[in-house]
Amino acid sequence: MARGSRGRESSRARRGPPPRLIRTETDSRARPPGIVDHNREAHEGRVRDLGSDHPDVLCSRDILARIYEKAGRLTEALDHFEQNLADAERVLGPDHHGALIYRNSLAGAYGRAGRLTEAIDLFEQNLTNAERVLGPVEINTLYYRNGLAGAYEMAGRLTEAVGLYEQNLAEGGRGLCPGSLGMLQYRNSLAGAYEKVGRLSEAIGLYEQNLADAERLGVHDYSEAVFSRDNLAAARLLEGGVSSDRNDQ
Repeated sequence: MARGSRGRESSRARRGPPPRLIRTETDSRARPPGIVDHNREAHEGRVRDLGSDHPDVLCSRDILARIYEKAGRLTEALDHFEQNLADAERVLGPDHHGALIYRNSLAGAYGRAGRLTEAIDLFEQNLTNAERVLGPVEINTLYYRNGLAGAYEMAGRLTEAVGLYEQNLAEGGRGLCPGSLGMLQYRNSLAGAYEKVGRLSEAIGLYEQNLADAERLGVHDYSEAVFSRDNLAAARLLEGGVSSDRNDQ
């Protein structure tokens, strides 16, 4: 097998970064039926005791929706996510921190269900609201921006994805510690996007920085260090394969 072919094959098979707000994989760890029933009954009890508009009920419904999704009951999960956002916007207002959280939850669920257009619309709205209310550097704004970038990437809108990942890493550098979990995640996200658009040298530089930060902090078994180490090796192999292909031409 040619060297270039090995490089491309390794890149396809490499371990990706930790799940973003948008995920394509199916979580096989379905919740046991007893857990689903227990949380549904607990939620119904809160509704009876507190009323459907109480903030604790909104939080409980969000948790129940996530449990339904993990159990593979996607229709029920989406119904709960949608109801929660509608109630949160009505009770708390569209710019309230809770509404931002529940809008993000619904956007992520839409993305995982393959409804990318609806997911992107909600992510865009959420980021606009968060930047206005929380500011561009606030930790939740960074999280929401990374989610939108991930949705753009899934939709094949790579130029927009790269632009947002770059902005997020720059904004994160103003508000987060260099070796923080957020910075490692956002740097890894940008490196992966650089790989997709063929900017391998820049991707490798980011993976190297990520690995150095993780190891400097003494977190050799930390998931971000593991992902960065694996991705760095794969990117270097891919870069070698691309160079070999070019030399063969």
